[in-house]
Amino acid sequence: MRHTTSISLFVGIALALAGGCGGDEGGTRPNPRVKRELPQPVLQMIAPTAVSAGDVVTVFGSGFADDQIGQTRLVFTGVFQSTAGNIEQVNLEVTPTYKNQGMLEWRFGPNIPFSAKNETGTFRGIVQARNIGFDGSQKQATPLSTQVQVRPSILIKQFRPISAGCSPDLKDTTDDTKMLIEVEAVGLKAGNGVAPLRFVYTFMKQHFQFEGFFSGQMGLDPEGLFPQSGPVSIIRDVTDGNTSLLGSGVPSTTYVHQGTPGSSGLSTSVDNMFQLTHLRTAPLANPQANNYEASISIMAIDSTGQSITRTIPLTVWAPVEVDYDGGVTEVESFDPVPVTGCISGGDVGRDVTYSEMTAESRSRSFKVKSEVGGGFNVGVAQLNASFGVEVDGAVTSASSKDLKISGFILPNQFAVFYRQTIQIERVAKLRGHGPCGNTRALGEVVVTDWIWAPDLAKAKSCPPLPPSNLAPGKRFK
Repeated sequence: MRHTTSISLFVGIALALAGGCGGDEGGTRPNPRVKRELPQPVLQMIAPTAVSAGDVVTVFGSGFADDQIGQTRLVFTGVFQSTAGNIEQVNLEVTPTYKNQGMLEWRFGPNIPFSAKNETGTFRGIVQARNIGFDGSQKQATPLSTQVQVRPSILIKQFRPISAGCSPDLKDTTDDTKMLIEVEAVGLKAGNGVAPLRFVYTFMKQHFQFEGFFSGQMGLDPEGLFPQSGPVSIIRDVTDGNTSLLGSGVPSTTYVHQGTPGSSGLSTSVDNMFQLTHLRTAPLANPQANNYEASISIMAIDSTGQSITRTIPLTVWAPVEVDYDGGVTEVESFDPVPVTGCISGGDVGRDVTYSEMTAESRSRSFKVKSEVGGGFNVGVAQLNASFGVEVDGAVTSASSKDLKISGFILPNQFAVFYRQTIQIERVAKLRGHGPCGNTRALGEVVVTDWIWAPDLAKAKSCPPLPPSNLAPGKRFK
């Protein structure tokens, strides 16, 4: 008859180290550049050929260079004739986004790149694709004749934190930051006192906050107007041209609509009137997230009923990003210690399984390493969320009670369970994000942590205790 014995022991996660440890101390290894010949690019077509500012143009072909060997650039050469009849010479070089060897994407913008005057019209000419290798080599495709119509568009004149001057092509900023946005509708009829030009800005409420006046009271997001989450639209009627400005600090008469413009009629009355002063990115709600993806959808509608739309994507970052890739590095192991006495296999053998009953406790700690002057703040809560552990708390063998070890002791043999304590380090890169999307390396944070490894040692006699199969204690770094 086979016997089963259950004896308590912590079983650590050291066995998982085989896949998680190595020379990489928590950082991301750069992709090695593959040495291979630069391909010969071929252009087939671009689509669509009628675009507005902000649209994505897709370029089809073959032999485009990936980021392991270089990049592909596009050069547009020709003439742009505006709707008003103005002629401009075009020699425009852009770097599209590589999707695969047969497809590139180029976001047409940030305004109208064919026209210094930002006019609507038509480009006629050629487009060339040029592969440029990291070694300096170049290969160029046969030019492709093309014609691109530029339709009425919403142009970004300013999109930036109110306290900083940034490029209109802003893609990244920080949380809890006051933003200013100024846009212009080209190709639509200008607004006037009788027939205004309407701009409708749609935000996700969880990503933005609004400050201003409602019924004579200064406040943030009056609950009677703004939902707690989901889409909310801000309506701004322009009576003196084609340009709309929000968030400058000067009160702007707007109307608040809960939902998207198409969800119901856009009413404008004293009941939903709001004097908006500031537009602010929302604080990160989840400390584990270093950023969130936001967007602003803008629609412009003139008095004739013609309308145009544009969506502005925006990534909102924590001022300090904690970039932890999940890796660990062994620092030191200690000599394995027996945690049971001799366990007999009996006459027929015995299964033995350990579960937590006695525990060893250790203290985690962390250290920020940086040579950046001026200082920066990174909170313990953010570190806890990024590492997935309490970086300054206690850890015990009992915290890994889901890890177990079992074994079988042969008849007339004996066994002893051992436990080995291992000190590890978790390393995360610290990266600073500025309000205009600029980034800089701040250093790293090193967390000292502890894990345990189990072992079942067997022998034909006991005592003396059979030696552990685990290696003696060792300092790794």
